[in-house]
Amino acid sequence: MPTHLRPRLLATPAVLALLAVAGLAACTATDASTADPGSTGPASGSASASLSALTPSLRLSTDPGGQACRIGAITPSWTDLAFAEIDLKADGDLMLESVEALGARGVRLSTDPTESFVVPPVNPGGRIVSSGTVTWADWRSGLPGYGLDVERAEEVQGKDLSASDTGLLVVHLRVDPEVTDTPRGAELRAVRVAYTSGGSDRTAVVTVDQHWYGPDDCPTDG
Repeated sequence: MPTHLRPRLLATPAVLALLAVAGLAACTATDASTADPGSTGPASGSASASLSALTPSLRLSTDPGGQACRIGAITPSWTDLAFAEIDLKADGDLMLESVEALGARGVRLSTDPTESFVVPPVNPGGRIVSSGTVTWADWRSGLPGYGLDVERAEEVQGKDLSASDTGLLVVHLRVDPEVTDTPRGAELRAVRVAYTSGGSDRTAVVTVDQHWYGPDDCPTDG
């Protein structure tokens, strides 16, 4: 079974690496509506407070940038992928609603609510120490342990999170082989998660910058 998985606390992946991820620093993105609208805080004694202090936010992070090349006999299985590269953390009570792909070319994210999952850590609020991309049909068995409680994975839509809850976001991607066989390849620029918090609709966006190429067009180092 072809997989790409990387334990984040180990120097060398324990399985076949088909998706090379560049950079170790995680890129965290929070929706603009959580930002303090001004650089000047409320006057002393004021009853006002910034929106960021009142409304819980959802924080998303990943290691942005990576590529995968379709190789030989495994080509068919790499058109249906479980993309498990995004961590999420709640700053307060909220409910997840949906996941959307942004800047996609030759990649489609399933809008079926039963095909987007949150996998919690073994310990509530714990560190997520593994991620990767595996074939969709076997994502539950393909994800390694490394602190993940796959048995408690739940669908994104209607998923409640409490303050400090963490999890690994797993979504179903369909990659078009006709697009990966072009010089530009297929790509997914970002992922947006919609959620509700304090009675308001909110979104959070994270940059992923993932690319998929055919064997004849895959970039090589050097």
